[in-house]
Amino acid sequence: MILVIDDSPEDLFFHRRLIRKIDPGAAITEFTYAEQALDFIENLRNGLITLILLDINLPRIDGFEFLRRYDTMRQLNGAPKIYVMSGSIDPNDRAAATALASVDGYLSKPLRLAALQKVLWTAGQSGQTAPL
Repeated sequence: MILVIDDSPEDLFFHRRLIRKIDPGAAITEFTYAEQALDFIENLRNGLITLILLDINLPRIDGFEFLRRYDTMRQLNGAPKIYVMSGSIDPNDRAAATALASVDGYLSKPLRLAALQKVLWTAGQSGQTAPL
């Protein structure tokens, strides 16, 4: 299962289309707010999260606070790959995100097909062979 956390309906639509282009059968669960995703994760009984795509700039609870709270729950759901996303050009955002041990990578928005293919393959979410 892939969790996509982004407060932009347009970005959620775009991410879903890109993921479906790569893996038409992917199980995708979307959230607008980080606390909704945390509640979902905490109450998840069946299903394994393989990948979390997390926008850094979210209202109420930002991506960094999500990661701090998620770290206490991490053992509940294995260790999915976590990629933070941002449209920010601030190099401090990238540095802060990639410095966290729980973050596997940083993706610039808008997402690019080739970058997302590599992420899905790394997370074991793509039925395709390794990307070039």
